[in-house]
Amino acid sequence: MKSLLIILIVSQLLGCAKASESNIQSCSSELAFIAEKELSNINSLNWSSLYLLYSKYKICDDGSIAEGFSNAVVSHLGNIPVETSIMEETPQFADFVLNHVGKNMSVTEYQQILTNISSCSRTNAFCKKLMTELTN
Repeated sequence: MKSLLIILIVSQLLGCAKASESNIQSCSSELAFIAEKELSNINSLNWSSLYLLYSKYKICDDGSIAEGFSNAVVSHLGNIPVETSIMEETPQFADFVLNHVGKNMSVTEYQQILTNISSCSRTNAFCKKLMTELTN
């Protein structure tokens, strides 16, 4: 009886694992094309619209799309002192932003970002993390 119960439990666990695997999304070529197109409009993005793109296309965060995300993040770091609330409300997005800091960044951009975040790094948790990321 115990062995039958163990077999039932194991088969249920395996069934749950297979069901959760089927829920995993992948980045289709069509989705990647749309993500690249939307990320090409970096200059018209603000943090909220970048968050929306992150939400829609985070499964495509690889290769040229990851480069587009990195460029978008770097171009928006000048607005950090004003718009940190979105980072505090969504820690996954904050981690995403931190992962894209330093990629495809020029020395001038690096220096400008350090200047921009120096005013908020003493009081804001995200700015502190960003300062640490940039200076390590």
